[in-house]
Order: sequence, then structure tokens, then C-alpha cells
Amino acid sequence: MKNYDLEEITLSLIDLDPRNPRIPQSLHDKTEQDILKYMIDNASVIELIDSIGENGFFPGEPIILVKVNSRYKVIEGNRRVSALKLIHTPSELAKDLSPKLLNSITNAIHRPTKIPSLVTTENDKEVHKFLGFRHITGVKNWNALEKARYLYKLKEDLIQEDENIEINKLYSELAKSIGSRSDYVRRILTSYELYLCIEIEDFFKIDGLNDTNFHFVNLSDSLNRTNLSNFLGVDYRLDNPIEKIEEVHLKEWTQWLFEKNSQYTTRVKGTSTQLSMLNDIVENTTALQAFRDGKSLSEAIFLTQHIEKIFNDSITKALNFLKEADNMVHKLDSFNTTLEEDLREIAGLCRKIKTVKDQKHGDGFDI
Repeated sequence: MKNYDLEEITLSLIDLDPRNPRIPQSLHDKTEQDILKYMIDNASVIELIDSIGENGFFPGEPIILVKVNSRYKVIEGNRRVSALKLIHTPSELAKDLSPKLLNSITNAIHRPTKIPSLVTTENDKEVHKFLGFRHITGVKNWNALEKARYLYKLKEDLIQEDENIEINKLYSELAKSIGSRSDYVRRILTSYELYLCIEIEDFFKIDGLNDTNFHFVNLSDSLNRTNLSNFLGVDYRLDNPIEKIEEVHLKEWTQWLFEKNSQYTTRVKGTSTQLSMLNDIVENTTALQAFRDGKSLSEAIFLTQHIEKIFNDSITKALNFLKEADNMVHKLDSFNTTLEEDLREIAGLCRKIKTVKDQKHGDGFDI
């Protein structure tokens, strides 16, 4: 970003950006008070208030503003501006604040009203490119959904400029603008478009699920697995990869990952291991039906044709962990009180596995 002026701007003239990618879409265009409440609950502004209140505003990293008529909109620095605004809390907002936050505000020594700012004269497109690189692949990473939301905005800007742009060129241009790869851009944008489908369906009425607690990374990780991608109806050969989306399967996927039972657990956790298991299950008709009928992930995976691979991988992992423990044992001065019991259980499991193996194939050896 090249065209900007470094100025000190009066805080009362600065407005938070209601469409900032860090702010959930459900809060877009809401009041500043609504946005401040979200920042209090989700953006750790108390620590910023304590820091600014104790040390003042650090001028080495000014906020970035765009002038809109006689006021200024925050492009970079919503969290810091939120902290500054809360230090000057109006009475109508104060009644809704926690005692801890009110204490931080009350104890603030520094209450800056002139804020070091880069006021840009560039158009939104150039600012978005700068922030896209800075936050998607640069030094100030946003979370997965924030990145995707911003990348989607960049995509919309490019299409608005050239509605006939070829899809591969679109991905390439976006990749260059953020310093990434075209395949990454395509997967993240496709994941975000699926996310928008989920959002439109009101998160399939799953209790408590909304745009503030949806783990977007679970969706992008799923699309990185061939079977799950196919299960959801994603086809990267199409200009619109979600053109043939399987809406019923998308609902199932969302329920499996986010709907909690009476023990407050979901059927599938978003870990790499469990997503890999689900990836194998959805490929196998028998295993998938068993999982739909209520079998657990672990039970359903045994109905796939990959049981030998799972077994062998488990043995390899166990062996590697034991080798790691063996390399460390001579360095320890004390041991867990359950170590003897754990070692006996390990030895017992080894004998049990060997017994089953000998019964099926012979070629026994002593343990």
C-alpha cells in the first residue's frame, strides 16, 4: 500500500468497520455498541485496555483508516480502536460491562484521544489486496473463517471489475494478491461457499451453532480429502465447484461435526484422525449406513475395507511411541506411580494380539 498520509486522528471521528472480516456476518451493519459487545466477548480487548491504559497507544504500528466524508472508517485496527473507545466508555454502555472490564477502564492512566493513523487515499481494491496478504499469508494471521471471508470479498471485487474473467485466471490473480497457491485459493473459496449454504440454512437448526463458533477449518480440511469432497458433491472440474452440491449430505456432515448429544460431544471431532476415518466411511456403503444407523465412528470404520491399514498403522504408532519412551527412560529420576500397571497392560495386550494372530495364521513366537 503506497498512497497514505500519517496523521493523528481524533478518536471521536473514527468509526469501526461493521463489515470487517473478523466480525461475524450476523453482526454486519449492526450498531457500534453491538460490535463493541462482540469484541469484548471474543477479541480479548481487556488486555489491550490494560496495555494502553498503562503505557499509552504505541505509535509504531498505526491503525489504517479510509476517509469517508468528514469521518474515518477503520480498515486495520478494529480491535485497538474498540479498546480505545471502551476506555472512553459512555454511560449507556457501561451498565453492560463486567466488573473486570470496568476495573480496567477505571484504572487506565492513559486515555488517548488523538490516534496515530495511516489515512489511505487508495481505493478499496488496493487496500483489500494489502490486507489480504498481511492477514492471510503474512505476519498477522486471521483465523480460518476470517481469511475465507476476506478472500471471498477479494473474489467479488475481481468479478465486479471483470465479470467475464476466466475461472483459473481468477484463482491465479487471487493467489498472487495474497502470496499463495491457486489450489489453496480454490479450496478455501469453495469451502466458504459451502459455509454460506450452511449459514443460509440457519446452521440446520443445530442448537447453539452460529457464525461465531462454527469451526471453518473442519470444512476446509474435509474438502482436502477426496471422499468427503465427493460426498458433499464438490466437483473442482466445474467453474462452480458446488454446482452439484449434495444438500442432504451437507446437512449430515454439519450434524456429525457440530450437533452435540446429551454428553455434550459430537459424533465426529474435527481432528485429522477422525476426519480421515470419516473419509474412509463415506466411501463404503455398508460402513456409511452403519454410521447413519447409530454406530460410532470406531465401529463403522471396521466395516470398511481399510481395516488392515488401520491395524498396521496402529501397531506402527504404538511401536514408535514405545521406542521414544525407551530413549528417554534412562534420563528420568522418577516415574509415574501407575507405570508398572501400564507396562503390565501393554505386555498383556501384546500377548493377546499375538494369540489372535497365531490362531489365524500360526508361525508363533515367544513374548
